[in-house]
Amino acid sequence: MLDEAKINKILAFVNEQETKFGRSFNRFTELSVLDAVDLTFKHVFQVAFYRRLSRMGQETIKSVFFLTNAAVTHYVKLHVIMTDHKSLLSSQGQNGS
Repeated sequence: MLDEAKINKILAFVNEQETKFGRSFNRFTELSVLDAVDLTFKHVFQVAFYRRLSRMGQETIKSVFFLTNAAVTHYVKLHVIMTDHKSLLSSQGQNGS
């Protein structure tokens, strides 16, 4: 299950890695093993807003999400829209943004 605590751990890990290596990096996120999501719109909005602000003025990064669950796909699409990124979203063989 993907919940706020796991999202917060992922954000902390990404920030730690970017600080450690002194640069941003492209991301591949494997989410096909998830079968449930327990997130609020408010938390998704806060994460997207945080990521937009933290990326301002920095190099462009690419994010790829591998998804097989419709509920998880919904939240990733919401995040993509809210961060205004042109990410590759692969869900059951379909590409979108």
